Amino acid sequence: MTVVKEMEFAMLNLNATLEKRVEEKTLELQNANETLEKHIADLEILNSKLLKAQSEAMQAAQARSNLIAGISHELRTPLNAIINFTDQVMEDFDEMLEDKELQEDSKIFLQRVLVNSRHLLNLINDLLEFTKAEAGKIDYKIEEYDLNAIVK
Repeated sequence: MTVVKEMEFAMLNLNATLEKRVEEKTLELQNANETLEKHIADLEILNSKLLKAQSEAMQAAQARSNLIAGISHELRTPLNAIINFTDQVMEDFDEMLEDKELQEDSKIFLQRVLVNSRHLLNLINDLLEFTKAEAGKIDYKIEEYDLNAIVK
């Protein structure tokens, strides 16, 4: 009987020890789960921010592509006019020396070349100003202006 009682007592102690260890491990797992849930929440927030940044970067890249396409078109138009009018004047150069009408046409062509060259130069200057502004290196010139004249 004593042996049975001792075994029962040992079993109760062992059972109590096991229950205590199970409670401790359960508490550890609950704490680990809470920590993991916090990390998951932080990762979800970070992922959201990354997706937003990616979207903004894609929009910026698309805007840059559109800008480059627009600039290319704007630069090509006056450049083609310059090339074509200059080519026409060069083609007719020998005849121009004798033909007054051709001289007038050539003068008009050269005026168009000059106008388109100035337009192209203005476009390039605007592009350079835009690049400076984007890089934060634009120089401002502060002057007084007549606001009424500007509004008119």
